Amino acid sequence: MDIIIKQSYPETGITDDDLNVSEVSCKHPINPDDYVDNPTDFEEKLNEDVYKLVKVANTHSCRHTCYKYRKDKVCRFGYPRDIVEESTVTDENIILLKRLSEMVNNYNPYLMTCLRSNHDIKFVPSGKDGYNIAFYVSEYAIKSQMSTQQIVPLICVSKKQVDVSYTSSSCSERTRMLINKCLNRILTETEISAAHVSHFLLGYEDKKKHLTNSHD
Repeated sequence: MDIIIKQSYPETGITDDDLNVSEVSCKHPINPDDYVDNPTDFEEKLNEDVYKLVKVANTHSCRHTCYKYRKDKVCRFGYPRDIVEESTVTDENIILLKRLSEMVNNYNPYLMTCLRSNHDIKFVPSGKDGYNIAFYVSEYAIKSQMSTQQIVPLICVSKKQVDVSYTSSSCSERTRMLINKCLNRILTETEISAAHVSHFLLGYEDKKKHLTNSHD
């Protein structure tokens, strides 16, 4: 399994960690067709590419959001994570995959070079994790649009922020910032599924239609 899910930097000869995010992320993926006659070169180039991508996109760095809703300064995402020298199964039948870096997020090398962005990959067996992921996917799929009761508190929070931060600003400026903050707050809390996005991209309207069947 640790061939598929990586939790460490690939072994490379790269020593320069001063990497440009845009330069690394916007390159084309490593194409295996270019190395048909020399697969060793492909593995070397892949490792170099993945190393740079993991450095700029899949290495966690604790920020204030990590301590949100917490009184103690402990990262809610579980970083730094424990080092595991070799993959093992504990006496409680828990799988611990090899991890040589405490701040690297789980990734797959081939997905990394293709996606060229942050991602998280995890083995989900049956049992507790299986039930949790099934519940999460089901809940997300049937999640309804935000109601008025949910939107009003968001507007109130935005209003308080504007009152505190823009006390000396003109009325028109405060109004503009209030609209801006309300829009950002509501859009941030609104989740749109891939199916919904595809619906819009295909040019369909966002409203229900009443269909009637006619019989000759």
